[in-house]
Amino acid sequence: MRVSHKALIELVPSAGKLSADELLEQLRSLGFESELLEGASLVYEIYVTPNRGDALSLLGIARDLQARIHRASTKTTLRLKDVAAISALPDAAQPTVALHGDDCTQYHGVVFEHVTIQASPAWLQEELALLGLRPINNIVDLTNYLMERYGQPLHAFDLDAILGGEMTLRPAKQGEVLKTLDGMQRTLDKGTLIIQDSEAPIDLAGIMGGANTAIDHRTKRIFLQSALFTPASIKRSIAATKHTSAAAHRYARGVDRELSLPVLSEAITLLKKKEFGSNKATGKLIARTDEANMSAIHLDFERVNRLLGTSIPKNEQLQVLERIGCLIDDSKLPAIRVTPPSWRHDLLHWQDLAEEVIRITGLNEGLPAKRLPKATPSETRSDIEWAEGVKDRLVELGFSEILTYSFVGKDDLHQFDLPKAGELANPLNPHLQYLRPSLLPGLAAAVGKNSYFEPVLLFEIGHVFLAKTEESRLGIAIASQKDSLENWIARIADAFGIDSSSIESGLVVKTLSKEQASHYTIRRLPV
Repeated sequence: MRVSHKALIELVPSAGKLSADELLEQLRSLGFESELLEGASLVYEIYVTPNRGDALSLLGIARDLQARIHRASTKTTLRLKDVAAISALPDAAQPTVALHGDDCTQYHGVVFEHVTIQASPAWLQEELALLGLRPINNIVDLTNYLMERYGQPLHAFDLDAILGGEMTLRPAKQGEVLKTLDGMQRTLDKGTLIIQDSEAPIDLAGIMGGANTAIDHRTKRIFLQSALFTPASIKRSIAATKHTSAAAHRYARGVDRELSLPVLSEAITLLKKKEFGSNKATGKLIARTDEANMSAIHLDFERVNRLLGTSIPKNEQLQVLERIGCLIDDSKLPAIRVTPPSWRHDLLHWQDLAEEVIRITGLNEGLPAKRLPKATPSETRSDIEWAEGVKDRLVELGFSEILTYSFVGKDDLHQFDLPKAGELANPLNPHLQYLRPSLLPGLAAAVGKNSYFEPVLLFEIGHVFLAKTEESRLGIAIASQKDSLENWIARIADAFGIDSSSIESGLVVKTLSKEQASHYTIRRLPV
């Protein structure tokens, strides 16, 4: 995801003392692989690991950055709490919403009337462009902006296009059809989460809206939805439809349950401004509000230090956890109970808290530098050293090293009359379900893929699996119509400083038959 330097400084003003390169290093030290994009404006490209759904937003990155910068304090964690704008609204008469099942944990919305569909303000278009997004119109642009800023997906429906003024969230029936906003006609699998009006599906819930309720220049009333769907339900829908979106990407990793109403309130505040067309919020819909129920984790400070190899004092550990938003209960000392904030779904065990302690403290600052003990050289060469020596000599002769799969299929075993050494219970490829008892099938397949060359000289050093053991073997494939096998054996013997007769006694030579060559699409013999 992308974050602009200017927006990050707005949320964490103290970070303004850092240069762009220094701020980049802070992001990297927090565990975010990041880079500074080229351009007139400073923008960071940040790669977020799958467990950190909270960091898929400017707010999430800013929280971590603030916790890192303010290491000497317990500065209040950035939180969104202002819901005044939505609280002041009366309940909306339409649409009515029915929620079937437990796949939706939050469902809120606001009705806007006297809507003007127009180009977004210049500042919003510029902000979206920095984030790599294409401006569309004031309503759609605002939903994208708020999602990038806070991590809460929003979706705007044309309220007058919702037939019957009613919406039902339910699992799809097998074969139902929905045309989505990207123009694709999607045939739905049973169980895919959808929203329908009184007649037909209008939304692929959590992923993409339907074309039949899209916002366009004729729209006069909108229903702005702020919902939260369970990660499991969204992952099922992504798998069934083979389609995802920026919203689905966030839902699948977990969205903060406390965001929905504050983000809607901010949308109300912005949309009533003249630069957005002075849209009027006339009613709210609160269909479901499940509270965030974060489980407390028992913490032992000495155990944390033993795991990390550190001696971080108890108070410093507590400060770190408070700065990332955790609630600390030390009323029953020495037992400490730590409750993660609503946005940190990845904090489940005490080891997760230990990781946060060292991540925010800093690996360079928190982990002591220790000189490694001097290694005692081995008196004998290791298997790896021998293998590297073998590889060097074969490469000098013109051979190329290959690495093939450790699995083979039934046909491979048949072609070389090989025994079954072991069968995989759940093979990723149904045609590669056995452990290889020989390197021959892989070498033959590689020759087949390169058999237009003259000569083909390949080798592989790899493990083979026998009935009760596994061995490391060297396999060599030679496909040449110009040189005899005897000449190649002599060259290999010379390269290793071994007599030809000695090396021949240790070789198992397999000359491929026409049937084997045909099976592996080898066009030139001998091999």
